[in-house]
Amino acid sequence: MADKKEKVVVLGGGLSSLVTVYEITSQPDWQKKYDITVYQLGWRLGGKCASGRNQEVHNRIEEHGLHIWFGFYDHAFQLIKKCYQEIGRPLTHPLATWEEAFKPANFFVLEENVKGNYQPWPISFPMNDKIPGDTLELPDPKTYPSMILDFANEYYKKNQKYIFPENEHQNENDQSIWKQIVEWVEDTVEDIGLDMVGKTILTLKRLLDKLSGDFPHDRFLKILDLFVKHLWKKIENKIESNTEARRFWILMDFSLTNIKGMIEDKVFEKGFESIDDYDYREWLRHHGASELTINSAIVQAIYGLVFGGVDQYTFAAGTALKGALRMVFTYKGAVAYRMQAGMGDTILTPIYEILKKRGVNIKFFHRVREVIPGTSNGKPCIQSIKIGKQVNLKKDEYSPLIDVKGLGCWPSEPLYDQIVEGETLKKDHIDLENYWSDWKDREEVHLEYGKDFDRVVFGISIGGIPFVCPQILKENKQWKDMTEAITTCLTDAFQLWMYPDIAGLGWKYWKNEPPILGSYVEPFDTWCDMTHLIARESWPDDLWPNHLAYFCGPSPSGITPKNPLANPDIPAEMKKLKERIVKFLDQDAKGLWPATTPNGKSTGFNWNLLIDQNKTALGERRIDSQYVRLNIQPTERYVLSVKGSTKYRLPAGANGYSNLVITGDWIQNSVLNAGCVESTVVSGIEAAQCFL
Repeated sequence: MADKKEKVVVLGGGLSSLVTVYEITSQPDWQKKYDITVYQLGWRLGGKCASGRNQEVHNRIEEHGLHIWFGFYDHAFQLIKKCYQEIGRPLTHPLATWEEAFKPANFFVLEENVKGNYQPWPISFPMNDKIPGDTLELPDPKTYPSMILDFANEYYKKNQKYIFPENEHQNENDQSIWKQIVEWVEDTVEDIGLDMVGKTILTLKRLLDKLSGDFPHDRFLKILDLFVKHLWKKIENKIESNTEARRFWILMDFSLTNIKGMIEDKVFEKGFESIDDYDYREWLRHHGASELTINSAIVQAIYGLVFGGVDQYTFAAGTALKGALRMVFTYKGAVAYRMQAGMGDTILTPIYEILKKRGVNIKFFHRVREVIPGTSNGKPCIQSIKIGKQVNLKKDEYSPLIDVKGLGCWPSEPLYDQIVEGETLKKDHIDLENYWSDWKDREEVHLEYGKDFDRVVFGISIGGIPFVCPQILKENKQWKDMTEAITTCLTDAFQLWMYPDIAGLGWKYWKNEPPILGSYVEPFDTWCDMTHLIARESWPDDLWPNHLAYFCGPSPSGITPKNPLANPDIPAEMKKLKERIVKFLDQDAKGLWPATTPNGKSTGFNWNLLIDQNKTALGERRIDSQYVRLNIQPTERYVLSVKGSTKYRLPAGANGYSNLVITGDWIQNSVLNAGCVESTVVSGIEAAQCFL
């Protein structure tokens, strides 16, 4: 008699859950071992990675926010390359290969707040000949300081004539301190045509290359301090008048403080997580960074990547530092990549098609109501699960995809013609992804341990735990501590379809590649040019946009509410969000797009530049024809990596329940404990390893 298959239920169809299922079903003869069912709220997969196509507005792409893949996302790229290879699309098909689905993005702009005025700081990263996902090997962390100094030296060489234009006429006495530092480090310095500042940077780099356990680190740190002090003396009077000098100081102070902090705190020996009880700014200040550096656009950009506002939230120092180092020094090919369609279209469609073909059962319109603990053989386990069946289908199975220009896409609303209650849902504007919806379940499904499931994969984001795991939180201190320590934040996002192109808007760097911009005015501190996506939509000629802008940022509405179960007034919150957007465009859009002010005026926003498909909306009412999103649902909120929270993250398997595996960007993983696609994928892989 054949061994009984193990029944696995997967709660939540977010990316991490799907990765777990993908990895399990990639094993030979998995069908002989497992029977897998995924239960998904609403009509689409993906969680925070889900996107939709608005069929009533020319199949425009509507995202949760901005999604960029960084070039160090090796596990994520390795996954998606395997997926594209497996589905084997013909080359005549849209997004036939992963290379067609992802295009390099190397031009970033940081906005420096200089006494209330924002000044763009363009940064172009060079391409390299590596391919993301080809290898998972990483450099020894001890080599990061040397890489940092290489980066600083290259920046200095490119800009030294602007930083120190007087160097050509500098006398011997002016250079004496630099010579002294160099002589302290090495007896001789190879003459490579740099001034003494450049030589000192190189010399520090050579010394770092020789660092070992028995090297007198205190001497190196004294030399480092001396270098910083005398660099400040040399550059202090230029800070306000010389932009390049100010930026060089920030870059050097930031770089050397990170090197100093890593050495003093023995990060290479103890791991980056050893400093996660500090906030990153707090840690930089502790190791001597200037306030100019701590409040700089560079540091704020690091916070901005995780929706950390200037005055909102903390960022665990080790996680922040590790993420920044990985992003800048371990990227492959490009520093970042833009997806060439919606994230759902690009990522989730291939994974969904593969899992369906492999025989995974995916049940849409099934909302997890409660996960109930119990005991088995004296050990805590998941005893039963309550699930609400949200709708009745006209057929046995829901087909979630629509065709848009030959590409399988996820609609922004359910496909009502497949649902018995479809007309009512559409007429009453029922949102089946709303945790507080008063829509009644059509049926309550009870799953029992040993009968309906043997093991559970819990892939619902941490914001949903108070809703579905109240008994677990009551009985399990680890889960209670984790849920309280790992906070989430609401995020704001909006997308603008505009008549002018980026040059017509007045963007200063229109000759460069499309920008990714950060550290701008909050709450919408991030802007990305996503114009390339227009070709994937279905606009008529008379409404064809020439620019598509994505904005996002941390919502002023704040972090996880004290009462997470409380029903927010979503219409009122959406009204406030639109008011914030109107204010931002009226007051701050001109800082990016000078040509958007009305003719003859120095302030305001020309609302006629926004495309209104009905061509009837006037003034700021045109914002209603754009896409506006408040990520307020518990599982949509961004998972923060606040200081002191890392130690409360639980790993996939060792979570206190014998038949439970957890996954998501909120669990402890081996790569980076932060909210990003790479962490999501790695968590999914590590969850799958509990089955293999």
